[in-house]
Amino acid sequence: MQNLVNPYGRLPYVQGLSFSPYATTGSISYPPFSAFIFALTYRLYALLGEPSRFLYYFLLKQPMVWADIGSAVVLVKIILLSGDARSARTAFLVWLYFPLGIIFSSMWGQLDPIALFLSLLTIYFFQSSKWLPSAAILGLAIYLKTLPIVFLPVFLIQARNRKIRLGYSLVSLVIPIAGTLIPAVSFNWGYSAMYNNLSFQVAIPSTGAMSALSLTYFALPLSSLALYVTGSIWIPVLLATYIYVWKKGLPLFHGLLIAILAFSISRPFLPEQWSLYPLALLLLIQTRENMGHFLGLAVSSTTFLAVNNGLLVKFFTPVSTGAFNWNILIDPSPYVPLWVAFRSLLALLYFTESLLVVLGRESIVNRAILSAKPAWSLQRRRISPTEVGLV
Repeated sequence: MQNLVNPYGRLPYVQGLSFSPYATTGSISYPPFSAFIFALTYRLYALLGEPSRFLYYFLLKQPMVWADIGSAVVLVKIILLSGDARSARTAFLVWLYFPLGIIFSSMWGQLDPIALFLSLLTIYFFQSSKWLPSAAILGLAIYLKTLPIVFLPVFLIQARNRKIRLGYSLVSLVIPIAGTLIPAVSFNWGYSAMYNNLSFQVAIPSTGAMSALSLTYFALPLSSLALYVTGSIWIPVLLATYIYVWKKGLPLFHGLLIAILAFSISRPFLPEQWSLYPLALLLLIQTRENMGHFLGLAVSSTTFLAVNNGLLVKFFTPVSTGAFNWNILIDPSPYVPLWVAFRSLLALLYFTESLLVVLGRESIVNRAILSAKPAWSLQRRRISPTEVGLV
């Protein structure tokens, strides 16, 4: 990217900087906004004299880390629009010290903390009746990682009139489209490699991660037509969700929440980092039920993240290639059916927790924790020093 070369091809190993032991590695699967961010990060590293690869890794994670902190701040600003200072303080503290968010941003370095930050800013400006900056920031979020496009119809449903809906759509879509096509044309990148990388997330059937739908591919021998249908089911599910939001007149936060959950759980490929979006939205309305759902989604997604990523050892790969090799060594998922079954159960748990949010039912994880608490307290009471002394 320093020479404006196409970032959508196979990327070569860079001596003294790359930590993956392979000769080449895949490139980004998103619009080129992220590639420009990475290019600027490397330019800063080069200006500093390239003192250490660890400094480069540190710089590379800073946009994600600050976006994660920014999300906590924006959560406060959104909640304070309703005057609820107590809930704003709770949301700030919860998100600032949320382990899952810290792993995604500072350890894994995923782009979703930035996309979430931009999505929350979109909500803030929309709630402040500033539709133009709201649409522009949503456009940047889509330009970064395409996923936030599922929020667009919900904002359009909430818009006051047709003129605002049209303007909001144009602004939020022109930014990612123009931002993708202009560099491709100007720098002669071509479209083949870009299309192959961008279409990766919606390839049929691309399965895995936390998707409970992908379990059907292991359990049932499906035909080509069945594979296509199951791989595309998220499209009618998402359309039905928008119709439901519109017909019921759901408020903005609730509409955004069920839209991202309906999209996520109906996809055959559900990355762990997508759990950030519903978790943040649940903090915007801190009812007892929503906080239970927050706990349920957080526990299920965090547990799956650890199990699916070598108990987090793989995230230490930049420090030592030994961590990379150890992660391969301890990963028994291709060989041990029990391990696959356990991981599948965790995916099913996340699916169930998400479905309970949509249906407005109590979280089973939260219910299990509340049920275990009295028994644990009673057990502690039985062996308390005071009672031992009395006996």
